[in-house]
Amino acid sequence: MSTKRKDLSIKEKQDILVRFDKLNKCSQREAALALKIPQPTLNKILKNRKDIVEHEEQNLPLSRKRKRNGQNVDVEESLLRWFQQARNLNVPISNSILQEKSINLALQLSVDNF
Repeated sequence: MSTKRKDLSIKEKQDILVRFDKLNKCSQREAALALKIPQPTLNKILKNRKDIVEHEEQNLPLSRKRKRNGQNVDVEESLLRWFQQARNLNVPISNSILQEKSINLALQLSVDNF
């Protein structure tokens, strides 16, 4: 019977990086045994170290297990900035207003197939 896969949260990955850095110089295999995680998992965490550290710097929730981007990142980031500005000005925002604004932003940014 195979074991169940366990996705690690960003916080758990950061903890693994801290514990890995405290280990004396050793191979990834030895480090994985000491940290009680599979070696391929450790390898992937080390490979994505920069993204894991940036996640905390961007004040994103550490309980997340994955960082996924949408199909149109530029439109989504622009829409989020507009949304935050509108909320700061106490402007009422509905779903239809958000849809209209996203379509306008997609046209301004020349996004195809939106």
